[in-house]
Amino acid sequence: MAYPMQQFTKPEVIEFSRMFSTDSAKAIKASGYGYLNGINYMAPYDAAGKGTVCPHASEGCKALCLGLESGQAAIRKEGGTNKTVDSRIRKTRYFFAQTQAYLCELVWHIHKLINQAAKQNLIPVVRLNGSSDIPYERLKVRAYGNKTILEIFPNVQFVDYTKNLDRLTDNVPANLDLTFSLHEENSDEAAEAIRRGFNVAAIFADYLPRSYDLGDGPIEVIDGDKHDLRFLDPKTGVIVGLLPKGRKAKADTSGMVVRDHIDILKLAA
Repeated sequence: MAYPMQQFTKPEVIEFSRMFSTDSAKAIKASGYGYLNGINYMAPYDAAGKGTVCPHASEGCKALCLGLESGQAAIRKEGGTNKTVDSRIRKTRYFFAQTQAYLCELVWHIHKLINQAAKQNLIPVVRLNGSSDIPYERLKVRAYGNKTILEIFPNVQFVDYTKNLDRLTDNVPANLDLTFSLHEENSDEAAEAIRRGFNVAAIFADYLPRSYDLGDGPIEVIDGDKHDLRFLDPKTGVIVGLLPKGRKAKADTSGMVVRDHIDILKLAA
């Protein structure tokens, strides 16, 4: 649904002409399901040199992070930079230096995304953390009655991946869908996420198994590469299987990419 323009105040200073990517490979798939998927990418972990936006990142996920190792951000020399990376660094520094201004501008860009979706006859879906792990459901926007972004837009579906088990509580906002992300050091936390009824995303080498065991027995694996609309996944504590994207991910041996899976049904086929 579109929101009346007068409900939102355009910030006096706009730092970014665009804050949401709607043309990445992940976002484009959503249109086939009737959604406009806007993804907010920042410089991940401590790459901006101003604190970390991924406090639970492992060395494996840092090495493969989509914020630096996919799309336009990855088209650069090893250890170098480009316009996309520079923009994400600037956005992250903006978040730390002027948090309230950043949040107000984010609200404005979500409002623009909603209206863009309406023009395209699509339903807006917002992913605030494309390459970060910020608990936006806890950040209050003073200019909007001290509400969170999710409270400002109660009719908008938000989705996130997180490695922060503390975000997976009974108090997750109704319009926020959270999926826990497995890496090489948090399998126990991933198992706990399943026990709490949340899904877990995992990257598997070569193929997706039918099931995977995090320690409590086999768990069904579903294909997470069909789209990034995780709120459409069954809410039964499943593993969202992903295949590695890019040269670095395919060659990963850190444990971030799971290589110990054996699909009995596949071997028997």
